[in-house]
Amino acid sequence: FSSGLMPPRLLTGSVLVFSSVAVAFSMTVDERRCNPTSPLSHVAIVGGTHGNERMGLALLKEWQATPPKSTFQLSLVLANEKAAEATGTGAGRRYVDVDLNRCFALTDLTREGVPEAGEERRAREIDALLG
Repeated sequence: FSSGLMPPRLLTGSVLVFSSVAVAFSMTVDERRCNPTSPLSHVAIVGGTHGNERMGLALLKEWQATPPKSTFQLSLVLANEKAAEATGTGAGRRYVDVDLNRCFALTDLTREGVPEAGEERRAREIDALLG
């Protein structure tokens, strides 16, 4: 990981997806404008959004065992553990109740009450964790 790899247009809340792994960069717009070469302070790597996409799960497992050396805070997040552990295909299931990718709309995250679907609850937890 190198801050030199981050294009200047990526700002707070930007997410890149590489083979079932989402990488979120945390940097304010002002930080980016004032010093576009400044190092990243926090990177979140989220894998396992879909339980049947094994690459993200494998990378998380490897990085949890041996964290990569970095100059920033690194958060490793398993997005949908229940889908990853679900049986049926032998490789997990894409999702248990609903597609986790479809649960991050602001209307879904702010809806009153406790969501019925596990993925909707997990989306709220991830949103609270990473913003």
